[in-house]
Amino acid sequence: MKEKLSISEKEVLSIIYDSEKELALHDIMNAVNEKFDQDWKTQTVSTFLSRIVKKGYLSRRKEGRYTYYAPLQKKEEVLLNE
Repeated sequence: MKEKLSISEKEVLSIIYDSEKELALHDIMNAVNEKFDQDWKTQTVSTFLSRIVKKGYLSRRKEGRYTYYAPLQKKEEVLLNE
């Protein structure tokens, strides 16, 4: 069984699930700040993304100087784990 996600990690992950394509850190940060009325900086969101990747919920792909994130499981499977 996978490690459980924190509330903040779930917020970040929900942004990625709402998108139909891979998202870069900057796009995720802007979307989570707008949707959840946060004021998170780049490093904060990057930390959450790293934790989610380590827990096995996201894949990470580098392209040039950007890193793109995509889900490894369907949203329904993640909800069942939680």
